Amino acid sequence: MSRENGKPLSELYDASVEAYDKLYMEIQTKKYMLIKSLFKPKSILDIGIGTGYVCRTGDQYIVGIDISFKSLEKARDRCEYADLVLASAEEIPIKGIFDLVLIISSIHHFKDPCRVADSVSRLGRNIAISVMKRYNGLDSIEKCLMNLGFRKMDLWDDILYVR
Repeated sequence: MSRENGKPLSELYDASVEAYDKLYMEIQTKKYMLIKSLFKPKSILDIGIGTGYVCRTGDQYIVGIDISFKSLEKARDRCEYADLVLASAEEIPIKGIFDLVLIISSIHHFKDPCRVADSVSRLGRNIAISVMKRYNGLDSIEKCLMNLGFRKMDLWDDILYVR
């Protein structure tokens, strides 16, 4: 699991659940709505589901993975019908095929973003990965995603890579 500022990433997310919702709920919900309109999925695997914004945008079958227990507790309130899993994106304990696999604004936290992007390809008919434009490592992630056959689109404060 990745670390930032010497702390496990899960602890940082646990500590910031309430603030994250206040700061990002509106824009993240818009991202989910736009992406879902592109693919019209019946089933979604959301890697880094956080507090469950994806559940505010429809009634698809959703499996959500996150490393933050507190985020998943909050997601449970929004995602009554979803299966939520406490796990790392680097070790996804899921099998099956989803109409859409999402990684929204979180891939930059992974130890090996390219490996994760490649491994989730087996889980979805369509893949959507957003990366913050202001992320310093955007070039290396973009190179990897383009080599994996993704195409890119502008998505407000992110770049959206789809396949």
